[in-house]
Amino acid sequence: ITGRGILIGAYHPESGDHLCSVWTDPVRDRRAAARFLQGAGEGEAAVWVQDPSREHLPAHLEGNARALRAFSTRDVHLAEGYFDSERMFRFWRDRAGESQARNARHTRAIAEMAWALEERPGTEQAAAFEAALNTVLAPLPVSVICQYGSIRFRPELILAMLLSHPRIVIGERVFSNPFFVPGEEFASRLALLSGDPVGALVPIWRHFLHRLPTAGEAAAFLCNSLPMFIPVEAVTVQLQGQPGPSVLDALSERLEEGVPLGPPGAAWSRLFAVWPSSTGIVGGSLYTAARGDYMTAEATFESGRGSIVLAARGAFTPTVLMLFTALASDVGTALAGLPHRGDRQSLEPVS
Repeated sequence: ITGRGILIGAYHPESGDHLCSVWTDPVRDRRAAARFLQGAGEGEAAVWVQDPSREHLPAHLEGNARALRAFSTRDVHLAEGYFDSERMFRFWRDRAGESQARNARHTRAIAEMAWALEERPGTEQAAAFEAALNTVLAPLPVSVICQYGSIRFRPELILAMLLSHPRIVIGERVFSNPFFVPGEEFASRLALLSGDPVGALVPIWRHFLHRLPTAGEAAAFLCNSLPMFIPVEAVTVQLQGQPGPSVLDALSERLEEGVPLGPPGAAWSRLFAVWPSSTGIVGGSLYTAARGDYMTAEATFESGRGSIVLAARGAFTPTVLMLFTALASDVGTALAGLPHRGDRQSLEPVS
C-alpha cells in the first residue's frame, strides 16, 4: 500500500496482518470496523472484540453477520479484572483454530482498545504486547485491527502503537507504516523516543497528514489528532472543499459536521504569528482571542484554504502557541497539495 493508501472496504488483508487505528474517534472506528468485517468473503470468518463503554455506538453489520463472533473486552482483554499478554496470545491462537475447524481460510478481527485507558493491573504491558503480537500473528490465518480511536490516549502510548504496527488505519483509510520497528528493536527505539513523545510524534503526524487525499479526511484527522498535542475542549476545522466545518467536542469525543462550537461573548484578537508559504508569501496567520471564559487560537491559511480554531478554558502558553504555529504551518503545506474539490470525487480506492 503506497501513496494515499486504500479505503478499508477495498482492503484485502493477508494472514498475520496487524494494523492500528489511531487519530480517529469512536464513531469512525465503529464505522471502519463494520466496513472491514462486512468485506469478509466466502471462506472468511469475522471476530469483533467490543468495548462495553461504547455500547451506545452503532455496531450492527449488514450482510455477513452470520460469520461474526462478538466478544467483550471485559471478558477478553480484562478477564478476571486484569490484562495478561500470554492470555491474549492464546485468545488469538484459539480464534485461528476455531476458524480452521469451521473450514474458514482466514479470520478478520477488530479489537477495540479503550480498555487500556482503565489502568487495571497489567495494562502497562500494552506497548510490549502489541510489539510481540506481530510474531504471534505471523503464522496464523488471522488479521487484526487494533482500534485506539480516542483523544484520551497519552502521546506515549500512541507513539508505541505507531512504532509497533506495520500498517495504520486513519478514519477509513489503510496505509503502510514506514515508522514500524521490528520486535527485536522496538524496546530500545521506544525508550529512545519516549523522552520527548510529542516531538517524536510530530514527523509521524506530518507524514500521514500529507497522505490524506480529501479535505474531509484531513479535517477529521486534524480534529482527532490536535488534542493529543494541545489539550483543548473543542476543535473546529473548515477547509476548502468541505461542505461544512468539522467540529470536535473533546469532552464527549463527538465529531460531526455542523455549526462550529463557539463560546459566547465579546472577543478581542491578537496576532501571534505568521509563516511563509513555499512561494515566499504569507502562508498563514495565528491569532489568539478571549471569549468569555474561553481562550481560542485560530490558524488561517492563504488563499482562503481554510482555518483551524482551538478552544480551551484558560490561557494558551507561549510554548503551546509555538507548537500550534509549527503544526499549522505543516497543515498549510499539506493543503496546498490537496485537490480543491468535494470528497465525492475522491471516494475511489487509492493504492
